[in-house]
Amino acid sequence: MKHVTLRDLFTLAYWKNIWHVLVDAFNGFNDDKCMKKSASLAYYTVFSIGPLLMIVIWCIGFFYGEHLQSGSSAQDQVLEEVMVLFGQDVTTQIQSYLQKITFENKSNMGITIGIVTLILSSTTLFVDIQDSINNIWKVKPKPKKGWLKLIINRLISFSIVIALGFLLIASLMINGVIVAVTNLVMTYFPFIPIALISWVNTGITFSVIVILFGFIFSFLPDAKVKFRDMLGGAIFTGLLFMLGRYGISIYLNLSSTASFYGAAGSIIVMLLWIYYSAALLYFGAEFTK
Repeated sequence: MKHVTLRDLFTLAYWKNIWHVLVDAFNGFNDDKCMKKSASLAYYTVFSIGPLLMIVIWCIGFFYGEHLQSGSSAQDQVLEEVMVLFGQDVTTQIQSYLQKITFENKSNMGITIGIVTLILSSTTLFVDIQDSINNIWKVKPKPKKGWLKLIINRLISFSIVIALGFLLIASLMINGVIVAVTNLVMTYFPFIPIALISWVNTGITFSVIVILFGFIFSFLPDAKVKFRDMLGGAIFTGLLFMLGRYGISIYLNLSSTASFYGAAGSIIVMLLWIYYSAALLYFGAEFTK
């Protein structure tokens, strides 16, 4: 995609080109069976989300300690971020997963096996995303020995898990600064609307999501992506995700999915959240292609 200037944004040809890109992305989305890929990712995520978040919580706990400056635990802070993205039902289900993951009263061998299992489980999610984006972008991985490719893919995926932890750490630090500044501003400048602070928090959440998608598009596929294309795709996918999560929330509330499935309702809601969120990710990959 050619370099875009501010003047281009006001030309009809530019928006026609954007329309054609969107049409091509939609056609590619159907041709590449991205909804099927989304279902596969939802299945893997059910088994990966607990270990993935546990590793992220460990990363935050390593830098912040058991409790953050606000007095809440690292797990509570992570769950708050999850609730912002996915809503209360999904957060409640994930919280029950995390409560069952423990290494207390276990031998060294048991702890080692548990940690290895956590790493393998948490990285399976990103390995599946890697395979799907390779397929969407029609990329054929360079031939490597089976065990070597497995190790490399897992290391890349684990690096993204760690990067996610650092992103959340940065987000928590920025949010802490915003809270302090907000208290100061409301004390000396009470006429400033609180909505402005809310918009700043939304902007931070959006930035974290864009950076995460940027990592995914840059490092997971077996292809070199230009920074400009990666950034455009990450911003588009981030906008799509931010808008889409509201649409998904409205749909799930109107469809009464949780009550229809009874005791399994929260699991079904989480599956549907991940399913539709994965579809947005893969449409973003089609747009970036």
